[in-house]
Amino acid sequence: PFYSPEIWFRSAQAAHFMGDVTSDGACNYADSKSCVVSNDGMYEGKGGRVPDECTLVMAPSGISGSGWGVFTLTDRKRGERIMDQGDIIIHVPDPNPRNAHQMQRLVWDYLWDGQEAGGHYEGARVMSATSGFGALANGVPKKPSIIHNFPSVDDAGLKRDKSPGAGAITHHHNRTWTVDKDLHMGEEIFIEYGRGWFKERGFEVDVPPQKKDVPHLREVGYCLDNIIPGPSLIEEAGRGAFASRDLEEGAVVAPVPLIALSRSSLSMVKERNDGSLVVSTQLLHNYCFGHANSSLLLYPYSHGTNLINHDSSPNVELRWWKGSDVFFNRALLDLQQQSTSRLMLELVATRSIEKGEEILLNYGHDWTKAWNDHVQSWRPKDAHHLSAETMNADERFFIIRTQQEQQSKPYPADVFTSCYYQYSDYAKDQAPTASNSAPARSVAKWKNGMIL
Repeated sequence: PFYSPEIWFRSAQAAHFMGDVTSDGACNYADSKSCVVSNDGMYEGKGGRVPDECTLVMAPSGISGSGWGVFTLTDRKRGERIMDQGDIIIHVPDPNPRNAHQMQRLVWDYLWDGQEAGGHYEGARVMSATSGFGALANGVPKKPSIIHNFPSVDDAGLKRDKSPGAGAITHHHNRTWTVDKDLHMGEEIFIEYGRGWFKERGFEVDVPPQKKDVPHLREVGYCLDNIIPGPSLIEEAGRGAFASRDLEEGAVVAPVPLIALSRSSLSMVKERNDGSLVVSTQLLHNYCFGHANSSLLLYPYSHGTNLINHDSSPNVELRWWKGSDVFFNRALLDLQQQSTSRLMLELVATRSIEKGEEILLNYGHDWTKAWNDHVQSWRPKDAHHLSAETMNADERFFIIRTQQEQQSKPYPADVFTSCYYQYSDYAKDQAPTASNSAPARSVAKWKNGMIL
């Protein structure tokens, strides 16, 4: 089996995301997105926040001091998917120890262990940022409402020898969640943090069940299932976000809660096998808001919002939530170290959006220019490059070369071998008989696995 760490597939445009403030008050945020604010910096929205068909909302948690929580508006049975489509995972391999403290809140409260999120091959020490339920839902030490499934892994059709967009997106996506115990409408949904998480932070371990009236949740909450992911219709974009239902002009498409971190916290230095150093930036940088004249980055973690692509004729815009003004005069260090659950934007429809239509946002002039320059100058590094995906499907590579053979015939520099195992279905030994009263034993058979 072969594997290529996706961080090595980074493309040049990540270093050129810039932003500017236009004369009409639109703040074209750097790194991937833009927002529009009213003259007083606030906007409450003129459309409804929770459509009648909505089944999941983000609303104030029933646990004191926990900020937002996720609630179901319908009854759900154990074993069903909480949503058919899942969220992306953005791995943060080998954080730079000199700067990692500048994303303290992200690390302390939101990042997952890379092994649980499928990123354990991305580096020596891997943490993983997720969106949707993995970041929005509050946690319990055991017996959660929902449990996560393993994500899908692919390049969304962006091949490094053919696409200038290769490396700009995460390969890990569609992390879904399964209901682990029956849920009733109005219940808050919890994921498992583990006992260690609570003890390390000095929190009480026992979390009582939380339930609220559905009409109240519709009044104070934000709908979380207006967006579904899918292959983007924009060339070189990979994946995109689509409307799951018709949305009126002025409707809040999704809440966009934010985590503050420093731009320099995402710098990284990697040493190659030949001893040379490569200075780069974490892939998470591509999924943050920012500004050319600020060291602050804001990571949005709501369901589906990380997948919204650019268009000069958008159908949504970002506006500050009315409760965010308490943070506008805070020092950057305070934002990076304190809870910022009230720092939030609203994604608002600027016109009517039909069900199945791709949701698009104007990233701003500077981003557009940087992307166009990148496309014009981009050239594939190696037209004959062998990816891990290609090698795993090619029978010529099914027999792994020994270390001695690799001295004279090495594999590509950005591909390495890795062996792992998976269980097959359990097989039973011969059942007990009159002459053989020994109980049957479960036997775990092994088979080779392929990393895709």
